[in-house]
Amino acid sequence: MDNREYTSFFKIVIYTVLILCLIVMVINIIADPFFHYHKPITRYRLYNERYINDGIARQFEYDAIITGNSLSQNFKVTQYDDLFGTHAIKLPFAGANTAELWSSLGRAVGKEKPGYNERVKEILVCFDCEDIVNEDYMEGYAQAPEYLYDDNLFNDLEYLLNKETLYKGTIYNVLMTIKGRENTDFDEYSAWEKPTGPKMACAPLDLIDPEKVDSPIVFGEEDMNYAKASLEYNVLPVIRANRDIRFKILLPPASIAKWAEYYDDGEVAYRIDGMDYILSTLLNEENVSIFGFADDTQLITDLDRYCDTIHYDAGISEWMLNEIASGRHEITDYTMLNQYIE
Repeated sequence: MDNREYTSFFKIVIYTVLILCLIVMVINIIADPFFHYHKPITRYRLYNERYINDGIARQFEYDAIITGNSLSQNFKVTQYDDLFGTHAIKLPFAGANTAELWSSLGRAVGKEKPGYNERVKEILVCFDCEDIVNEDYMEGYAQAPEYLYDDNLFNDLEYLLNKETLYKGTIYNVLMTIKGRENTDFDEYSAWEKPTGPKMACAPLDLIDPEKVDSPIVFGEEDMNYAKASLEYNVLPVIRANRDIRFKILLPPASIAKWAEYYDDGEVAYRIDGMDYILSTLLNEENVSIFGFADDTQLITDLDRYCDTIHYDAGISEWMLNEIASGRHEITDYTMLNQYIE
């Protein structure tokens, strides 16, 4: 082959690759398995939370949101809708920290600018006070696909030319459509069942020797300033930008095994004082309702309901929604808050 033949060959290869890439991009845009551009036009499965949640918030019809870390995964949207007369979606983020969770809510309902949906009337948030004190309040989840969270068309190549998008998203959804399979519903989305019982609940714990318990840690001024910064950077801007939305803050019940871990680390008073400061701040917001379940000693000591120190079975998720609907476990003032944290 002479130089002209080599040149022609490479041109053919390059054009072929470009055409194939263009075809893949067009197919992924049309199918759009993570709902980045439009509402679903094929049957779909809901999976891979950090890739699909923003698309759900962008494209689905809803007037309520259930969100939080893995402790929100077992809530049933059908139950929530029946209890509160809503049309809700579920946006769980396993292992979410405060920054990631409230950034997602800010995109959905608005923060500095309008959000995806102006019809939302209430949001249930599984709220983790520990994250607010412990984690970098400006850093979200490190591996989050930021290119799916903005409107920058140039970085969408990471989505459109991604083999995971094609194989596990587009092709999977097309096959679901051809086979007539049903969409994933929000009740089953990210829901899980795991073995529970004292053996599992206490597995993360070391044997506690009272004589070797760490010295108590004090929730000092530096901790308070950090918690304040996290609230003011992540949480309060979303709440204050959406005064017409009722934010239901749910404090999930960690098991007594978790409190044993705090005791072993000398953190009991530290955690309680941190919770006191954070919840006292949220009580000042008129569109916030707080529901606490950690003071239910009968529940948190029943280790048959826990699969580790903090994760409980789906029955507890169902029970908490019923309790909220009945107006129980709500913390409405500082006196009730003091009683709760004591």
